Amino acid sequence: MYNRKEAEQFLIDTYNFKSTGLKHEENYFTWWFQSFFLFEKFGFDKRKCFFSSLINSGQLDRKTAMISLQSRPEYPALGIEQRVMKYPKRRHEDFPMDKWYDRISKVVRFLHGTHK
Repeated sequence: MYNRKEAEQFLIDTYNFKSTGLKHEENYFTWWFQSFFLFEKFGFDKRKCFFSSLINSGQLDRKTAMISLQSRPEYPALGIEQRVMKYPKRRHEDFPMDKWYDRISKVVRFLHGTHK
């Protein structure tokens, strides 16, 4: 079974890896997107998914995860936060491609007999 600490230690020992902390913090944009944009704009905290998988695999206890979730996620300030928060929230249905996808998916479901 995958063990995050063991894998990280292997990477440190073998490749002089430098830990970035939480999952997907190795890239500033991804870190910012998950920790600022999704959290502030849509109220979606990606840490819940990450902690859940660690709890289910016995690598983190629920109490520690719940304590960590009481604080806001940390993120690298990119200087665009104020501007991004002014953009209107949009749904997938607001984009023309989704209308095309909806039509195609209905055809595919019909052809596979899952249109019920």
